[in-house]
Amino acid sequence: MATIFDREVLLQYGFDERFLSGEDIELRWRLKDAGLKMGVSEQTVVTHRYEDTFDFAKDQFLADGKGLGRMVSKYGWRSLHLLGIPLAGSVRGILLSLRRLQPGWIPYYLSYMVYNYVGIVGGIRHWRQQAAAGKS
Repeated sequence: MATIFDREVLLQYGFDERFLSGEDIELRWRLKDAGLKMGVSEQTVVTHRYEDTFDFAKDQFLADGKGLGRMVSKYGWRSLHLLGIPLAGSVRGILLSLRRLQPGWIPYYLSYMVYNYVGIVGGIRHWRQQAAAGKS
């Protein structure tokens, strides 16, 4: 899915540079907090290009987790539900793998979950270190 809003809004609000991943989620939260209207396109196709290696996937999982950890650090209690994303995604992927009789995907989804949670811890630690150094 793709979030739709005016170009001027992006130029005015911009991305929070502390987020290397999850920056889109964080921007949507700030736009919502500002009372701005957004839409979600069900017709726009967004293509993400990834390398086909475990190392690349692991790095992406860690980065995504760090973004979630930073969201929790920045937004506190109201963002805690985001911590369920890796578990929900992993369970969904495993169930679909089993339903499609493709159990070979199970290690992938377990890795997705584990490395996302490792990234979450890293994101929270990094945010706290920045806050302690007076940079947040």
